[in-house]
Amino acid sequence: MLNPEVVSLAETHIRNTDKDLDFGCGTGKLITVLRSRGIDIQGLDLNTIEIEEALQEPARPHVTFYDGTLPLPFPDGYFDVVTAMEVLEHIEDAEAFLLEIRRITKRVFIMTVPDATGIPRSHSQGVIPWHFLESTHVNFFTQKALSVLLEPHRESIQINKFGFTILPQTFFANNLSCVCQIPRP
Repeated sequence: MLNPEVVSLAETHIRNTDKDLDFGCGTGKLITVLRSRGIDIQGLDLNTIEIEEALQEPARPHVTFYDGTLPLPFPDGYFDVVTAMEVLEHIEDAEAFLLEIRRITKRVFIMTVPDATGIPRSHSQGVIPWHFLESTHVNFFTQKALSVLLEPHRESIQINKFGFTILPQTFFANNLSCVCQIPRP
């Protein structure tokens, strides 16, 4: 299920733009929803059997597959807005990825990542947020760590918490959203 907060975040910044990209689009859920609302967005993801088989049919014609290497197959400043929802935690060289996203983005980069502060907060209740158990996670972010990582790649940044879990003796955010205004020469 696609989180309505993610759809709203993307839709808010993509309205009235010409070229937009959902990087790491996975099953294409965000593309399908945004295109059904009249937003012309493309997707890019790894060329794997698992991703290709999981891709929703309405998104399929709008998704390009690639081999995972940089540079990405787009010219500088090609997209007005680039989204990467729940992607950065899977990328080994986060710095190289951010440099490349900055290169292809004209205006705004939007991303979400799991909020690692949920791990210690939920531990006292004997719970671990399921998303952290994925074996492909190589990066773990708190709001401060994400802010430090993004500092050189943006003109302004807005980081928010969302997707809250409420337990008997604690509550925590499952995710961080980030909107970065991209500086252009």
